[in-house]
Amino acid sequence: MARLARYRRAPGVADDAGLGSAAVDKPIDRVAKYVPAETVTLFLGAKNLIEANVAWPAEKAAIWMNICFVIGVVGTPVYLFLRRERDQPWIVNTLIATIAFPLWAYALGCKFGWFARNDPTVAGLLVIIYTFALALVPPKR
Repeated sequence: MARLARYRRAPGVADDAGLGSAAVDKPIDRVAKYVPAETVTLFLGAKNLIEANVAWPAEKAAIWMNICFVIGVVGTPVYLFLRRERDQPWIVNTLIATIAFPLWAYALGCKFGWFARNDPTVAGLLVIIYTFALALVPPKR
């Protein structure tokens, strides 16, 4: 399965049934591909390490949390650019995923950094609404 949502299958690439159809990815497939799972996972791992380190003062933890957030924002488009395949609409995928990353980071409820004072209800609603809307966005060339 390709990492990026496709408007059609690349020539010569068979679909899951082996039929080589030119179908657009289904909405559930697009949602899975639009969510930047790799960078959210990176951020979650860093967040857990930083929050578990009780020896660090809060100021140092906040700085490192913010650095990890910036790495996630910058790393999302770089990662997706490197993972693209020929004829994939990587710009659409990249824009959607780069917008999604801060929403997911906000929803994780960090103790330090820019998202330390998040509202869990608002964070959850933002993720739910944005994720629902993603299924409505077909990738275009």
